Formats: sequence, structure tokens, C-alpha cells
Amino acid sequence: MLMKYHAPIPPGQRLLHTAGAIAGFLWSHTRELCKAIKHRRDMAVLANQDDRLLADIGLTRSDVHQAIRQPLWHDPTEVLRRRASAAQSGYLKCAVAHWQSADERNRRALAKLDDSQLSNLSDLGRRVRYDTRQRASA
Repeated sequence: MLMKYHAPIPPGQRLLHTAGAIAGFLWSHTRELCKAIKHRRDMAVLANQDDRLLADIGLTRSDVHQAIRQPLWHDPTEVLRRRASAAQSGYLKCAVAHWQSADERNRRALAKLDDSQLSNLSDLGRRVRYDTRQRASA
């Protein structure tokens, strides 16, 4: 059986390692705090924008105010990013549902055509008409 031997770490080296870990922790959190403060200054410009411009990017004035009310050490742009993406996903779901309903309406209109009206249809249109009629009869 192989035994592992861990050499003792001298106290000076242990202290140096601990000090380095604390310095790294403080540096990363200080960097995050500076970034959050910079983003808060940038959001002041956003808060003064027109409601229509905010709506164009998927936000409301209350979204901006709620993001500003976050604690100082939190980055307010994360709140805005989540709100805007939630608004966009809702918009996309609505757009897809509208597109699907329009597609179904087009299929039904093609199925209602009689044989005398097929001269202007492409092969794809005729195939869609045939498939839709087959689905309707099943």
C-alpha cells in the first residue's frame, strides 16, 4: 500500500497563502462593486428616456426604478436584462402563435379552392392543399 506524506507547510508560507486568498477575494468584490456603480450611473441616463424608447427595448419605467432600488453592491443591469428577456419571450410566443394561426388560415383557404382555381398554384401550393384536405377528411 502506498502512503502519502504531506510535508508540513511553514507558518510564513501559510500566512502568505491566506493573505493572497483574502486579497483576491477583496479585489474581485471591489471590481464587481465598481462595475455596479458604473452601471448605476449609466442607468441614470436610461431613467431619463422617453417611455416609448423604453418600450422599444422591452422595459417600462417601473422596471428601471425597481432595478435602481437594488442594493448598491448588486448590478442593476442584471434585473433589466431579466425583465427585457422575459418581455421578449412573451412577445415571441405571441408572434409565433399569430404566425401559426395565419399559417392554418392559409391552409384552410387553399383547401377550399376548387379544381378550376388551381391553375395559378405552384406545386407546393397544390401539395399543401392536398395535405390539408387529407387531414380534414381523416
